[in-house]
Amino acid sequence: MKLNKLLRKHSRKLIIVSMSFLLIVFLVPDTLQRLGSGGGQDVTRGRAFGRDVTRQDIERTKSELRMVDQMGLSVPGVSDEWALISFLMMEEARQAGIHVGIDEVRGLLANAGATDARMQQLQNSYGLSYDNMFAVAGKWLAVVRLAGLQSGAIVDSIPRQEVSFRDQTQEATAKVSIIPSGAFLHLVPEPTEEELLAFFEERKDAETAHTEQELIFGYKLPDRVKVEFLTVDPAQIEKHVKVKSLQVKRFFEENQVRYTKPDTLAPPSQPGQPTPQVPMTLEEARDQVRSDCRTASAIEEAQRLVNDIYNSVHRPWTATAEDENGFNMAPEGGVVSFEELSKQFSTEYDIEYGQTELATAADLQSKYEFGRAGCAVEQGRRILGADLAFRVRGILDKNPRDGQPAFNLMEPAPVILTNKFDAKLRVSTPHRAYCFRVIEVAPSAPPASLDVVREQVVEDWKLAKAHELARAAAEALASTAREVGLAAAVEQATELKNALTAAAEASTEARKPDYTRDLTPFSPQRLTRKAGFVQRLGQVTEFPKAVFALADQGDSDHRMATIPIASQSKWIVVELEEIKLIYAGPFEQQLFRAAMTAGQAGGSFFAGWMNPDNVIQRTGFEPDARFAPQPEESEESEEPKTS
Repeated sequence: MKLNKLLRKHSRKLIIVSMSFLLIVFLVPDTLQRLGSGGGQDVTRGRAFGRDVTRQDIERTKSELRMVDQMGLSVPGVSDEWALISFLMMEEARQAGIHVGIDEVRGLLANAGATDARMQQLQNSYGLSYDNMFAVAGKWLAVVRLAGLQSGAIVDSIPRQEVSFRDQTQEATAKVSIIPSGAFLHLVPEPTEEELLAFFEERKDAETAHTEQELIFGYKLPDRVKVEFLTVDPAQIEKHVKVKSLQVKRFFEENQVRYTKPDTLAPPSQPGQPTPQVPMTLEEARDQVRSDCRTASAIEEAQRLVNDIYNSVHRPWTATAEDENGFNMAPEGGVVSFEELSKQFSTEYDIEYGQTELATAADLQSKYEFGRAGCAVEQGRRILGADLAFRVRGILDKNPRDGQPAFNLMEPAPVILTNKFDAKLRVSTPHRAYCFRVIEVAPSAPPASLDVVREQVVEDWKLAKAHELARAAAEALASTAREVGLAAAVEQATELKNALTAAAEASTEARKPDYTRDLTPFSPQRLTRKAGFVQRLGQVTEFPKAVFALADQGDSDHRMATIPIASQSKWIVVELEEIKLIYAGPFEQQLFRAAMTAGQAGGSFFAGWMNPDNVIQRTGFEPDARFAPQPEESEESEEPKTS
């Protein structure tokens, strides 16, 4: 069934869906009540597009909207409020260069049911020529067209839905052989110094960014920072904590959900189901409550100590001015030593001092516990220490003022906390606190010399050469397969199979690779254009597209291709066997659902596009102070005095 036939069949449903969304914009919000109202005098209502918007503009627009509505074209309304918003939208469309010509307007009006008799009646009523009436209608249709153009860039259209359905459901059957580049590493000689240096120079100012199509090596060093930190282990405090009976009782009352026991009177639970629980009394749980209370007190004491350290070291920074880039300037008296602070505060408990090497954010998170600690920022988000450490001058040019902390070198960052997961309550609670600061930064830059990354460059150079050897082997196999088919070509590739077997035996890996298994053709399950995950190949994007492109080779006996998956250091030899047909029934159902979805999304977009608040913000309209909406008085505001 053709798409237009399908849409005609269900057009009434689609119109109802779209109009249900469009009705939203017919509601006049409170913010418009003063903007368009006022007396008949020609006074300025505000400014937009570099000009005054006057009462005369609003009255003219009201008249135009009324006429357009009577022509049979839907408009949001003809009130003062909507006249103002419509004026702004029509001017917006005009300045965007959107123009709907008279001939097109004639056709659209005819489709909307505007008869010659109706047009004659309107001409007599408004005293305008047909061309002028069509020009007025064109102004409003330009608004609709601009919204449609914007919607088309965001909302999925029916044609795009068609393509999406095809890409996600149409399947191909194919035979696939894998030739790993690593199987040819043993054939690659050691590089000469000249080859190595040329390879390094070409890539020293780039970052590694392999794609499916190409190996792209890079040796540019990432941003790195050196951090020093102070912390207190709650475990060393816990053995010194003494809790009183009243504390134990209060802790139990506040955390009763922690303390339960199996319900001996409940019927046996089903296999795999948890045993029913009932609350314990304080006497039953006293020992555990005392232990938990001691642990919680130790954690609180450790956090208090770290907060005291932070306040001590951060206080001098609070009195300094900001530099030209928005960072706090260093205190005049210099900064205190973290090592000295650790000794100063290590009176009752040991304060641990630590320092990292120059490290990336990934290194900080994997090697150091404080890198996995974090603190809360705006909107309930949490930033990890590994990321917070890079919000420092030298890595940042300016303080971004984006709701997250940013600080200077040697300035203490906000206290961060690790979380400990409570398996019984299935919640994470704060555990260990850290005070840290960045003491050195190394912004991203090329290595000073080849020697800094020599070992990696040698490894990459060899892999690049092995990848080329794998490509040559794949192309040779595909050439034979075009004559006899992939399965027969692999059967005949004795020399290649022997080379792969020898490479596997020579491998120094703990688990020997099975290169001959990779070479043996297999058929991936459910291979579509947007397969995403392909059996034995993992997540791939370009490979499925290349397989379907083989259909363009026509009806040749063996449609073959060699396809790189460079990001996995592999070459693929593939033989397309069949592209399955898409059946009409599911396709029509999907198209109707797509049409409904597009109608809903389009209607929702139009409602947002014509929302008065959005129009005012988008067009930069600034209401005159006499007509600007006034803030509502608080319920707690003082009552007016009476005389």
